[in-house]
Amino acid sequence: MFTQNFELRPDASDILLHPRIKISIKDQELNNLKEKLKMKEQELKMRENDLSRKEQVLLSMEARIDSQIKALSQKEKELEFRMHEMKINSNVYEEAGLKPTFRLPLPVTVGEQKESQSQRYF
Repeated sequence: MFTQNFELRPDASDILLHPRIKISIKDQELNNLKEKLKMKEQELKMRENDLSRKEQVLLSMEARIDSQIKALSQKEKELEFRMHEMKINSNVYEEAGLKPTFRLPLPVTVGEQKESQSQRYF
């Protein structure tokens, strides 16, 4: 019998508070929750902006890489064409009984350019 009365009895904190005070406390809790929600929404917007910036950077990098790949494939095709031409020319020289001599342009480094310029003056 005692346990039944204890279970039906309202909470002690509810007895002490007036119904209007209870409502104001609930309103404060609701306002706190609304503020937390606004903060979370702002944080979410910041994250979305950050992700969109990162996405734009990745898209620009992808476009740059694609253009570099296209340029490299074009250079590869040009080199293959030159090699094919050189092979044809060497076959023509060999058929004529001549020795083919090809002079390929050698890359010049900055140090070599300075040396060649200084040699001109001495």
